[in-house]
Amino acid sequence: MIVLDLAMPEKNGLQAAREISRKSPQIPLLLLTVQQVSRELRREASHAGFMGVVSKNTGAEVVRAIETLLKHQNFFQKVSPDAYA
Repeated sequence: MIVLDLAMPEKNGLQAAREISRKSPQIPLLLLTVQQVSRELRREASHAGFMGVVSKNTGAEVVRAIETLLKHQNFFQKVSPDAYA
């Protein structure tokens, strides 16, 4: 499993995930973000190859996401009602 942040210095997590997914599609990818999870972010993450996306602000959800991905199952945190898109 690889855990990537959405905001990284040289490329964002979505760009990195696309590269990793092309080279090693069997590796589960989890996207962490400080943003609230929106429909748009979930869609973009899924298209980039992530098996899950979760906000860093939800500690217990992060643990559940990791446990779920280790079982090779998807975990996309519910869309926040305050999130855009």
